[in-house]
Parts: sequence; structure tokens; C-alpha cells
Amino acid sequence: MTTKPVRRALRWALYLLAMLAVAGCGPAPRTVTEIDRGSRVRLRVGQTLEVRLAANPTTGYTWDLAAVDRTVLQPVDEPRFERGRKQALGSGGTMIWTFQAQTPGTTVLRLEYRRLWEIQEPPADTFEITVQVDE
Repeated sequence: MTTKPVRRALRWALYLLAMLAVAGCGPAPRTVTEIDRGSRVRLRVGQTLEVRLAANPTTGYTWDLAAVDRTVLQPVDEPRFERGRKQALGSGGTMIWTFQAQTPGTTVLRLEYRRLWEIQEPPADTFEITVQVDE
């Protein structure tokens, strides 16, 4: 006889859990790689952008942030390095930059692959995309 109230309470509990889960959801993070070089990426305010580029810091080269309007797209933390499948000393991997869309607008995001102490030398590689942030 108490099964109906228990079922009703369970339904409400599941409904509330579902609503809480949905309320915490924002725009899905966006990931770009070398394939997206030169493209235009659209984000919403608050959305994160992850840039994943091949790198090998053991050579002295790293990806350096060369251009971005930080009022539109803000770097989040420091870039991080993920080792590749090969665990051998000196093998490469992926450099990962994370950004968050701040305000509506458009900015060019440019990263340069260089040795940071060779300021006068041109970069060994560049990665550039245009990021448009909408409300």
C-alpha cells in the first residue's frame, strides 16, 4: 500500500536529479588541431576552446602564444604537454592550450612554434585561426 507514495517520491527524485544535471550543462568544449589551421571557429561566451598541436619540447621548441585579444578569448592556466604513445626519451607528443570565450567579438588566435631564446629567428611553424564569440 505504500508502493504508490514510494514510486511517486522516486519519480520526483529522478526528475530533480535530471534537472540538476541539465542546469550544470553549458556549451560543449571545442577542440581544434593542425587540421583546423586557417579556419574560423565559432564559440559562445563561457565555452572553452582546446588547441592540440604536435610538439617535442626536448628539441627546445614549444608553442608560444603570439596573438589573441584577451578580452574576447582568455588563456586558461598554462599550456600542458601530453606524451605520445612512444615513451622513449626525446619522443614528441601534444601541446595543449585551453582558452575560454569571454565576451562577444572576433579575434585571431596565433601560436608560433619556436625556441623562446631565438627571438630574432622566424618560427619553425605557425598555427592561426579566427575565433568568433557569440552571446
